[in-house]
Amino acid sequence: MSHNKMIKHHRLHPLKHRRPAILRALVLLAAMGLAMLLRPAPAQASEGYAQTWGGLMLANSNDSKPGGQWGAGAQFGFAAGITDFWSIVGGVETSYHLATTSDDDPPEDIPGMQVLGLFAGFRYNVDIFKYVPYVGLAIENFPLGPRPPSATTASRIGAKLSVGLDWRVNRDYSFGALVELHSALDAPADFPIYSTVGVNLSYHFRL
Repeated sequence: MSHNKMIKHHRLHPLKHRRPAILRALVLLAAMGLAMLLRPAPAQASEGYAQTWGGLMLANSNDSKPGGQWGAGAQFGFAAGITDFWSIVGGVETSYHLATTSDDDPPEDIPGMQVLGLFAGFRYNVDIFKYVPYVGLAIENFPLGPRPPSATTASRIGAKLSVGLDWRVNRDYSFGALVELHSALDAPADFPIYSTVGVNLSYHFRL
């Protein structure tokens, strides 16, 4: 091919000769983007930081009847980091469960019930990624305790296990979801399990 023909060919098909370079550039950009997506978010250490949250929850008095006695409620809490992974937590939660009837024959009326709990305990934060899973264990006092209709007294002292996940949208705020199982310590036969599922919004700040 003569020199003039080569020049004419390049002018007519400029992309054909630039295509390998363009493809290499696109591959490089894709690899950089993938690396940024897979890179862990900067660690947000718990030590010296605190968070306060409020949220809504669904609650179930599991032993009121087969399938439980469902209700709705709210939870408000506070957590203070004592190390990068451990936090002290405390708060209050309440729920109201509508009146219903049992599946017995004849049916038994199950009255509406309010639950009020005050809790304090510890949380282990896997505080490394943007999505922060955690587990917690707390002691709980029930000024208004859940109980099945056959119970003679409401539970007063209990414990709860929490499993949750916080999504740190930025340094100051996070959205969260959690599942909690409550059990009585003073009357386990009358109140074996009380369970809640909730979502919340947290505000994070430095102590």
